[in-house]
Order: sequence, then structure tokens, then C-alpha cells
Amino acid sequence: MSSSESKWLSNCVIDGYLELFKSDIGLKIEVLTWEQCDRGVGNKSAAEITKGKGPFLEQDMILVPCNPHSLYWHLLAVYPSEKCILVLDSKSADFVKPAAFHSVKKMVSFLVEVDNTIDVSQWKFHSSKPKEIPQQHNDFDCGVFVCLYARCLAGGKMLTQSSIPENGKAMILELSISFRPGESWQST
Repeated sequence: MSSSESKWLSNCVIDGYLELFKSDIGLKIEVLTWEQCDRGVGNKSAAEITKGKGPFLEQDMILVPCNPHSLYWHLLAVYPSEKCILVLDSKSADFVKPAAFHSVKKMVSFLVEVDNTIDVSQWKFHSSKPKEIPQQHNDFDCGVFVCLYARCLAGGKMLTQSSIPENGKAMILELSISFRPGESWQST
């Protein structure tokens, strides 16, 4: 394991963090873990994937932390009422990266299975560009950025490049406070 890999956030930490704040916001937010999306879509029914979750298309926002090649995270945010899918990438490019395209394609497939009356041509898609959002300057903070992007989207707060280290520390504190001995952050 490289020194960068030892600093990565795991899927369990990211999923746990997204679940932690979603109920504090006042919006209807559902989290679909990457495992549910990546391993579930196409292999399980939408009903199996969404079991125990609220009605997907009635949510204000659906958050999906994506890690298509097990090396790098980006965030997929779905706004059903606005018919919009947004990809936030902390190492954006001036073009749509193949991983972002793959994530959106899976999500569209999933949404159509949830409701076969969806007209995909009416939906908008946007992938962040480098100057639109704060970008990471190392090889290990992509998971932190995913969590902070989600927190900002849900809370309406702006994230700045200079606030990243401070927000990362606050995130660790939030997770520490919410964790109870005997519980685990296992993904579903």
C-alpha cells in the first residue's frame, strides 16, 4: 500500500458520513452507496436496492459517492424534481471524464427502472469543471472532497479551497462524536 493509499477514506467512512448529516438538514435526502449502485444496478431489482429507503423520486436530493475504478471518488447528486444529475469531481477536467459518464449512465438506468415513465431526454446533466469548485492538490483527499461537496449541497454552504483542511478536521470530529462503541460503519 502506498503512503497515499493509507490516507484514503474508505467507502464505510464516506457512507457513514453521508448518513450522519442527511437527517440534520431538513431536506429529503437519500444516500445510495456506491456498492448499491455499482453492484446492484443491473444485477438486482430497483426494489431490492431501495428497500428501507424513502421513495426515490420524491427526494429533494439523492447522493451517490462513486468509485468506479476503486482508486478515486467523485460525487453524483440527483435532483429528481429538477430532473438534473450533477457530478462533482475534485480532479475535474474541461471534458466529461469516462468515469463520470459511466456513473451517470448507471444512475439513469436505475432511475428508469424505478419509474419507467421517465423521459431521459428531459433530464439535464452537468459535470463540474476545474474552476467551478475547489479541487484537490494531492492524491488522497478525493473522499474528503466527496463528503464536503455533499455537505455543502445539502446545507447550502459554500466550500472554498482554503476551508478544505479545516472542514476535513471538523468531519473527523463529527464522525468521532457520532460513533458509539459496539457499532460499526459497515456498508450495506
